[in-house]
Amino acid sequence: FRRVLFRSKITNESLLSKMKYDFSRDAEWFKRTTQKLEETKEDLNKNFYNEIKKKQKLDFIHKLKNKLKDYKDAIKFESRYKKVRFVERRKLERKLNQINKSIEKEKDEKNREKLKKEKEEIIEDINYVKYYPKTYKYYSLFPNKDTENEEMIKKRNKMKEKIKFFLNNKKNKSFNNNTKDKNY
Repeated sequence: FRRVLFRSKITNESLLSKMKYDFSRDAEWFKRTTQKLEETKEDLNKNFYNEIKKKQKLDFIHKLKNKLKDYKDAIKFESRYKKVRFVERRKLERKLNQINKSIEKEKDEKNREKLKKEKEEIIEDINYVKYYPKTYKYYSLFPNKDTENEEMIKKRNKMKEKIKFFLNNKKNKSFNNNTKDKNY
């Protein structure tokens, strides 16, 4: 008996979907992507394609180049802002511990509610530091200069909203996945 393996036709889009990029320093991913880029360029130079096929190949090359650029940016920004993010996260964690202690000691309900709101803001800031995308320039929560720079504050708040939205969606998806398995 001979087994015949049916292979599905590999398209450019399927290759891109297989090469999902997780912004880690994956040398193998980088090597495979550059090899695929070179192969596609050589194939484009060797063969004569009609205009539609040629445009598809050029689009694929452009997508691969963008993925490689994102990868290089991620490595550059990750190393540049690693210490800043670490220090800010530590500051915020210390503040969180202080507020938790003060909430426990506080007896007045109004002050306790105020402290709880402050705690939520600090948790939001911690999430900002933790989940800030590594491919973008990091805007510090505690800048040394230009603390009142409105453009920087807008960008920081916009990214906070995106991260908050991402985390809410992530919670909802995990909750929905858990409820499918269990009968409630």
